[in-house]
Amino acid sequence: IGSDYAQESALVLQIHAIGILVNSMVHVQYAVVQALGRPDLTAKFHLLQLPLYIFLVWWLVSLWGITGAALAQAIRLSMEAVLLHFAACRMTALRFSSLIYNKIVPSSLLLLMFVGLAMVISSLPLASWLRLLGSVMFFGAMGATLWRYSLDHQERDDLEKFFAGWRKNAKLAY
Repeated sequence: IGSDYAQESALVLQIHAIGILVNSMVHVQYAVVQALGRPDLTAKFHLLQLPLYIFLVWWLVSLWGITGAALAQAIRLSMEAVLLHFAACRMTALRFSSLIYNKIVPSSLLLLMFVGLAMVISSLPLASWLRLLGSVMFFGAMGATLWRYSLDHQERDDLEKFFAGWRKNAKLAY
């Protein structure tokens, strides 16, 4: 389409990516709310967000055009994520503050740090194969760090059992 389009749409795409990332992190909470017999909560959350979303779209679009629309959507998705986290915690007797401080904040900080480092690696004036090698090493380090600091002992055991069973089934297929 051209470099002008790419230049103008880059920020919109980045904002949408953040909104989608936030939204992708609440699928489990959404399923918990639905499975525990409260599908009405999701509809009520959408109705609760509607007036604020309409105002945000009107205000941000008038300020920044399509970038404002993307920002309004990212804000709405973030608000929905907080509401779904809160509802799932209340329904399962899990302390919301415990979830935030023990899981979400450390994982988000690690993710932001790794995204920043990945952006630095991709912008280095090196040969493509060196950037690729750096990225592979970087994502390996990221996986090890997340494994060590974001997952507790029970979660690591559960993942090890899952992958052991997956490997066993893959061997049987051959």
